Amino acid sequence: MNIREQRAAERAKKRKRQKVLSFGIGLAAILIIVLISVSIFLDKNTPEVLEQTTYQIEDVTENPEALAARSSLAAASLNLEEAMFSKTNIDKTLTETMGKGLRYAFISVSDGESRAKVFHAAGTSAKEAYTAAYDITVDYVYTTCLNPKYVRVDFVKNIDVVKTPEVASAVSDESAWYGQFYRHGIAFDREFNVALLENELNANAIIDYDDDKDIQLAYLNKYLTANNYDEFKSLPDEIFAFDTIGFIYDATGVYELISDDSTSNGRRVFELNAESAKAIAGEIYAYLFTNMESNGKFVYGLFPIDGANIGSYDIEKHAYTVDALINYANVNDMAGMHDEDIKIAIDYLIGNIVSKDDATMFVVDDKANIASAVATARTCSALISYSKRSADTSFDSTIDKLSNGLLFALDAGEIICNQNFYYGSTDGEDFAVANIEHSTAGDCVILSALCDIYGYTNDEIILSSAKHLADKMIADDYQENYNPEIINAFNKLTKYCDDEKYFSFPLLAVADGLDTVKNRLPVYANYTEALICAYEIYLRIDEKALTIDALADFDLEKFLSVLNIRAEKLADGYAYPETAMYMKNPADVLGAFMSRAEKFRVRIDDNAQYINALLKYAENYTNIEADLIAINSPEPTEPTVTEEADE
Repeated sequence: MNIREQRAAERAKKRKRQKVLSFGIGLAAILIIVLISVSIFLDKNTPEVLEQTTYQIEDVTENPEALAARSSLAAASLNLEEAMFSKTNIDKTLTETMGKGLRYAFISVSDGESRAKVFHAAGTSAKEAYTAAYDITVDYVYTTCLNPKYVRVDFVKNIDVVKTPEVASAVSDESAWYGQFYRHGIAFDREFNVALLENELNANAIIDYDDDKDIQLAYLNKYLTANNYDEFKSLPDEIFAFDTIGFIYDATGVYELISDDSTSNGRRVFELNAESAKAIAGEIYAYLFTNMESNGKFVYGLFPIDGANIGSYDIEKHAYTVDALINYANVNDMAGMHDEDIKIAIDYLIGNIVSKDDATMFVVDDKANIASAVATARTCSALISYSKRSADTSFDSTIDKLSNGLLFALDAGEIICNQNFYYGSTDGEDFAVANIEHSTAGDCVILSALCDIYGYTNDEIILSSAKHLADKMIADDYQENYNPEIINAFNKLTKYCDDEKYFSFPLLAVADGLDTVKNRLPVYANYTEALICAYEIYLRIDEKALTIDALADFDLEKFLSVLNIRAEKLADGYAYPETAMYMKNPADVLGAFMSRAEKFRVRIDDNAQYINALLKYAENYTNIEADLIAINSPEPTEPTVTEEADE
């Protein structure tokens, strides 16, 4: 085939391809027209069915976790809205405190395992502000699949403009050298674009309570960037301190939160009585066992702001905690649900006992290479409590030898109590006196244990030694520096000794320290326990029909008033969800006692002390209430007799 024929053939093929292409395009056009016609027909005749079917298909394909998260938030919101808007005229309240203007609502959500996320918005009414904040929150929980276990809502109720340098003085004044007592939220601009609740500030160490007593820019920026805010290069010249009205939703319902200037601000409204006190003690009881290892050792403690564990371990505090658990079990765990756990904790304690000789034992803090008389005393009390509960006499020999250790520590001739002895240390021979860390509280613990031992053994030598130590404390005027352990120890001593001085000394100590105790910001459960111990001493005087001169100046009305104030504060230290949810790992602290004054510290002995105070309050609640009623009842008046006129 020549070139001309080749080109002719190529042109013929090209024309053929064009015809095929034209036919294909035409056919495609016809098909498109048919499809459009069918679609129009279907839209006109079955729109509802198609829309519903399409929606169902999309719903089924959505992430189940995201749907569950959104549903949980919606359920919480329904309950919260009823409490906030149906039962409470919150707009009226906010108008009274803020006047007219924008309202601000904060919503905090936590799944119980991670730190709460907080969202806020403004509106012309509380409901509008809440709805706007809710829309932001629901987007977050749906996108992240965060299933909220706790939902808290706060409405701003008042705003004060504060020059930023004045925050330091405000922190100093309000904390009174105790940490985490700045109880206001802070907005960093007038429009509340960047605004943090009090809980966010304190649970993230944004305020420095130790040195500068001011806002820490580095910690603030760390929190802001973690929550999608821009960093501050420097703090603004003025901030806007605010307070809130709050509500919390958890699995048990909706609770209104206290909104005032007290240290109770921000926790649920709660009535402390005998039953509720025992209930909280029971939660802490369970918490401690949850945090006990298989060898009987407890998780010693943590700082919940960053979740850091406390690395050390104190065997004295272990013994004290075991004793408190047994005290609770004696009152509220008659079935012995945790008796095996208690025995394991006792065995761990026994493992820290060493012998000085065949008749004398001590408990050793092996990390400090110290044989501790105080730890020995705590161990005696715990073993006695265990033996009484279990009717197990197998520890009687150990108790006797530990008692001899306390007698060795107590030099009755000089009336000196040596609290520490070397053991396994290069600083001194074993059981040589190590004059370190002698304390009033330590002497009180040893006196208390001697009383426990006497109550268990009826050994008069032990009682005589207890009196010697008590006499030393009176002679040295231990009451001058008020220590709650004094009252606890003398409360036990007065069970066995009727000498007037043993009753007068603790009552005078309480009277002298009453104003101090009343005004202390931290919860300090030992203050409450000591006041109730003083009340038991007061009742014992009447029971024994004793004449005690100190009673003449004992103001029972003031005393009971302070006792109730301190008892009510006990609930401030309990880790309710509304506080725990802002910590790094809420589940690690929920149901425990948190010491706000020590950066919300959770530690075994703090929790043990809390149990003891609550149990004491529950035990004496009926008598306390009866005395309060009697004090507040008007004095009966003599009826007026009128003579009838002579007829």
